Amino acid sequence: MSARHQTEAWLFYGACDLYFSFHSEEWVFDYHSAFFAIMALEKHLKAVLIYSKTNDFDSLSGKEAFEKAVDIAKSYGHDFPQMAAEVEVILPGRSFSKVLDRSHDTYPGRDLIKVLRDSYMETRYPTKRHVSMSFPVGEPNTYYNPLSSSGLHHFIQASCNSIVEGLTEAIDIDKMLRNVKEQYKHLEPFHRFQNIYVPGKWC
Repeated sequence: MSARHQTEAWLFYGACDLYFSFHSEEWVFDYHSAFFAIMALEKHLKAVLIYSKTNDFDSLSGKEAFEKAVDIAKSYGHDFPQMAAEVEVILPGRSFSKVLDRSHDTYPGRDLIKVLRDSYMETRYPTKRHVSMSFPVGEPNTYYNPLSSSGLHHFIQASCNSIVEGLTEAIDIDKMLRNVKEQYKHLEPFHRFQNIYVPGKWC
């Protein structure tokens, strides 16, 4: 069982999370939407990290390959800076680095990647310190909140697209996207989602 199959599986689950985030874009669900977007990026990053260890999957059975992929993913926890640093090196042409190096609706990509673990926690649990405190406006006790912003979503969408495009030669992208489409093609927002997630790659 090859690492490619496991990589495609993690991308599939990541794409499903990203679609749910997109589908739930109503402002009253902003933290729910942010949580699933963060999970989508985490699964895309872990898909790259799983693929990078292709040799570890040689001669494994299907069950063993599944467990190996889970163990690799779990070893990174929610350490987004570490995952991002490794993915920058793995993907060709600095494609992911370029996403990190630019701003997304005024939020620098490298600043966002640093707060994604705390963002994950804040969107799931009551927390003592809010992520917004890392983004002061300039006036006392006034902050930007990326968790309710389009910038976070644009950053995550661009990151996921960069990752899928960087893995295009290594995976069966048509099969992966076809599986996603089968899940959600009956939903009207899904047709708009196809315009933001690896546009032009859908069959």
